[in-house]
Amino acid sequence: MIDHHLPPDPDLRHLIERSREQLDGLVGTARSASDVQERLMETLQGSQEQPDDIAALKTAADLLMEQARWSQALPLATRLLLAAPCDPSASYRLGTCLQRMGRPAEALPAFTHCLMHQGDHPGPGPLLRLGECLLATGHRDEALQCLDACVEISRSDPSHRHLQSAAAHLADGLRR
Repeated sequence: MIDHHLPPDPDLRHLIERSREQLDGLVGTARSASDVQERLMETLQGSQEQPDDIAALKTAADLLMEQARWSQALPLATRLLLAAPCDPSASYRLGTCLQRMGRPAEALPAFTHCLMHQGDHPGPGPLLRLGECLLATGHRDEALQCLDACVEISRSDPSHRHLQSAAAHLADGLRR
């Protein structure tokens, strides 16, 4: 049966369907395992994506995200994070999908994961998004810390002016 909410492009539709099937299989494995953690680790280690597959997932997720098709991008972003867990852009994509779908509490770990993998050079985008999610979940002080950090980091790069402005606006509103 064709999901009429899926994109008309057959390659993109196939990629979404395949991602959903793989994630459903992962959930089924987790539910049926007596030692869930061990089974999940085995499954994740056995499902190595090829670099071309990772690039295709990124491209497809980005296309869907640009079109604000968050629920369609979500399985791709999730599969991408499973395939490339140390790539900060993978967790950023997942967090963005979840946040835009109105699920800020679920987006928090994804943005935190992203920042952890950026190390000593956190990006202003993940800091802003993490601050927004913290604010949405009632963590005012932590949100303010993230927003202030975003403002400071953004000062050094004029291309981040829009992030700096958004973070400063939110932070000013919290200080009132």
